[in-house]
Amino acid sequence: MFKNINFLSILFLIIVNVGFAKVKSRNIKIQDQSLIQKRPNKIEEPIFNDVTANYSRPSKIVRHRSRDLTLINSTLVDSSKNGFGMVTGIPSPLAYDLNGGWVMAYRQWQGISNSSGYLALAKSIDGQNWFIKEKINEIYPEGQEDGSLPTPSAEPYGRYPSAIYIHGSNFGGAAIWNEYTLPSYGGGSYGGVPMYIYDQNSIANTTFDMSSMMHLNNGCVGLNISQGEVCDPPDLWLGNVQLVQNYSSEPVLLSLFADWATGFYQKHMIRSTSFNNGNIILADPYLLQQDELDVDENGNCLWDDCSGYTGDPDFHVNDNGIGYMGMSSFTYESNLEEPYLHTFFFKKTTDNGETWSSDGGYKNSGYHYIADSVLIRLSDSLYTLWTNNPDLYPDRIWYNEAITIDGDYSDYYLTPGLFIGYKYDMRTDYTGGLHIVSAVQPYLCRANDNGCDDSNGDGLADDRIMESRLGNSGMYHFYNPDPINSPNNWTASLVKDMSDTYYAQFEGVMALNGDSWFYFYPKISLSEESNTVIWFSTFAVSDFESDAEVYASDIDIYIAKSMDGGMTWGEPLNVTNTNSTNGYGNYQAVETNVYLADRAKDNQVGIMFAMPDFNVTTSPPGSQFEDYKNRVYFATYGDTVQTGNQNYLFVSTTGS
Repeated sequence: MFKNINFLSILFLIIVNVGFAKVKSRNIKIQDQSLIQKRPNKIEEPIFNDVTANYSRPSKIVRHRSRDLTLINSTLVDSSKNGFGMVTGIPSPLAYDLNGGWVMAYRQWQGISNSSGYLALAKSIDGQNWFIKEKINEIYPEGQEDGSLPTPSAEPYGRYPSAIYIHGSNFGGAAIWNEYTLPSYGGGSYGGVPMYIYDQNSIANTTFDMSSMMHLNNGCVGLNISQGEVCDPPDLWLGNVQLVQNYSSEPVLLSLFADWATGFYQKHMIRSTSFNNGNIILADPYLLQQDELDVDENGNCLWDDCSGYTGDPDFHVNDNGIGYMGMSSFTYESNLEEPYLHTFFFKKTTDNGETWSSDGGYKNSGYHYIADSVLIRLSDSLYTLWTNNPDLYPDRIWYNEAITIDGDYSDYYLTPGLFIGYKYDMRTDYTGGLHIVSAVQPYLCRANDNGCDDSNGDGLADDRIMESRLGNSGMYHFYNPDPINSPNNWTASLVKDMSDTYYAQFEGVMALNGDSWFYFYPKISLSEESNTVIWFSTFAVSDFESDAEVYASDIDIYIAKSMDGGMTWGEPLNVTNTNSTNGYGNYQAVETNVYLADRAKDNQVGIMFAMPDFNVTTSPPGSQFEDYKNRVYFATYGDTVQTGNQNYLFVSTTGS
């Protein structure tokens, strides 16, 4: 009953305002709903690089000056042969120690003719002076060395590295990743093998004392490869890694890997049972999530088509052992019963990820979710605010705004409901509250043929489409302090509108790895000093080729901060602000794939990002940012830096 009353009041608002509504048009056609609603394919980089020589000179190193802040000083830490190590938003490549210092893991440039899979571990006590250990993955656990490794070219083939650091320890940090090996070694079709290595010197020590490289998957240890034994489970990729500091006991390592062997999107969790500095005792991997195996109490599939509309699981556990694992999806019966919307589902752990909720929630599956009524209420609240304050929100779609779409004689109107997309990040705060930041699209209803009516009483317009390019789409923050026991107590904010980015066309060197809806991702980091400060980042189009605002010419990094637990947010600031000047993009100044450190302070957060060097193509012909040599940058944002007689808010980045 609540939903019907809510929707009818909104419909009335639309009708009474049509007479003086402005019309919004941007020369767009309806998006292919089946494509933007379906989960994107996994990213696969080229197996081999054909380039053995490249005579183009590297482009000039970029320093950043922000239009929103007084000063940015930046230099790069290092470079990677391509940008695929940071493109997904899933790894955690930058770790922070609250006592001061950062650890970074990344794929390292070792020359144009060498493998793109060499890894490096870097550490810095001040964020300004970095010390780097090269080629950390040259010797496999069984003793095979670079030149004779069981990989496609016998060289190291590291993929998707993450970094961890234990707060206050003598341990200098560790890298966790997967190697791309031969199927006869790692199993499956791609031979993915999780590995780790750690520095036995402290972060304050400028030298490294590296451990041996070790298997993270117990099922890869002691195999008789000559007899055809391979890892069990095989072919694990794309680790989502967190070190739970667990201050009351010893830390717990959690690493969630995707099984590429079967094509069924199995997700295996590898968890430590003992962690003494870098000496880790690991439990056997366990299956945490698989679309086809997620079933209700009657054994029926939970998800639409049993797969295909379910995002990659993310997770986060706080230092009290409480956390959540979740992903977005349609349900198998979303055409017949609630939830009708593509929403967010999650399970809870109270024991550092050893077990997760297995009953209660949706069809007694253990998955709880953000209900349709909640998404309708939240969207209505935001849309009403924007409609009633047009001078404050001139770029939003309002309820009284007629929208025209090329090739359709009917007007469209904003209607309640949200589509939670496939790019998201999540955090559990120190009291067990759940923060989700996600790419989101609004819905429009078709005015003709009663398309804005709710004839079936589901609270949603009968004829609705997703639309990301006109306003109200972008990175939303959702929060519930107790989502299991108070499922209706969600709040929401639009942190960064991305409609210009989703509208933009990307051509020439500005071409993307896939659709922009699936490419740009958000990140958040919580302050260690309070339970109310949250940092947000993303990267987005900041400039176009002309006033027509069609072809993107620049991408920059945006940072926002909330000081009240996500209830309100400061305006996202363009903190890099490198202007475009050279046709399809500035050949020196595109910032992409930004990550925040796993932890932050109230007034400071660490940032890691990439910049493609368009002068050095490493995967010809260079059809996306990741096909070029990518420079790896670090920055800290927030703390005041003294320079002469002036104070500056954005800080220094450094490197070599």
